[in-house]
Amino acid sequence: MTDHYTRLYTAEQVRRLDKCAIEGHSIPGIDLMELAGASTFDAARLAFPAARKYGVFCGGGNNGGDGYIVARLAREAGLEVVVCALKDPTGLHGDAAIAAQRWRDAGGDVQFWPLDSMEAFDLVFDALLGTGLDREPAGDYGAAVDLINRSGIAVVAVDIPSGLNADTGVAIGRAVEADMTVTFIGAKRGCLLRMAPIMQERSGFVIWKFRSL
Repeated sequence: MTDHYTRLYTAEQVRRLDKCAIEGHSIPGIDLMELAGASTFDAARLAFPAARKYGVFCGGGNNGGDGYIVARLAREAGLEVVVCALKDPTGLHGDAAIAAQRWRDAGGDVQFWPLDSMEAFDLVFDALLGTGLDREPAGDYGAAVDLINRSGIAVVAVDIPSGLNADTGVAIGRAVEADMTVTFIGAKRGCLLRMAPIMQERSGFVIWKFRSL
């Protein structure tokens, strides 16, 4: 399932588009985050319709916020969801904090890293690290990336596989090997260059573009 766009964007260009939507067109950031989460969930349901138990790995930034929205929508759809938080959601800020609170308000809870096992999951969502990453995932984040890659479970990356350089497509030391990536606002160059096409070859590459932009 592939939707090709002729124009590719750097991470900085996408950040400017995001800022333009929020500040120039008065679109609340949490509304864009809800669109991102909904797009990811819809794409995952189409690509992996048999999956019934989701494991959602959430980091401490907006990428993690996207993950909380995916988790909430999946729970509302009657699926089993485990959220593994790499950062205490009470310590989140801005739109990510709102997304995490909406997850808790919907009755969701959080398991903190590390997880004892991933064997029960049918599908994993990588919402650990976004396009602003400039160093190798380390500590708990590096361990989570390694665990996801060792699991053998299908992986959906939210916006970009954690650890992948959004401009070059090269892993910054290590990166999640996603089966599918749902990226937002504009197609990141790194998702189509060098290592990224190899990482995505099992299930293809999906671009989901906001209609509002």
